Amino acid sequence: RFTFTDGTLHVPEMKVTSTLGYLHLSGRQHMDLSMDYTLRLPLVLVRQAGWSTLRNKLRSQARREELALIEQADAEIISEQKGPIKGYLTVRITGTPDDFEVHLGKGDKKD
Repeated sequence: RFTFTDGTLHVPEMKVTSTLGYLHLSGRQHMDLSMDYTLRLPLVLVRQAGWSTLRNKLRSQARREELALIEQADAEIISEQKGPIKGYLTVRITGTPDDFEVHLGKGDKKD
């Protein structure tokens, strides 16, 4: 549940679901607009976004032969990844809306 203490909104870890997939979000938002959020993205979602970007780039360059090879590799990867999520990419966002930093890796704070 959300809590508000000493001018800070504490956001507990929650699962956010969309048509693209889901992610886990937690963090803190201060009254001075400074923030510290942690996102955990399933690696399969990150992979899908990367493949999609690569496919669109190849389509725009009309490189059909390479695109066919990538789509075949993509189908093989998907068939091997059925089952539970095997890993997450942790993204930490700190700063203010006008001046923020994005860090990749393991989050060191839990709310």
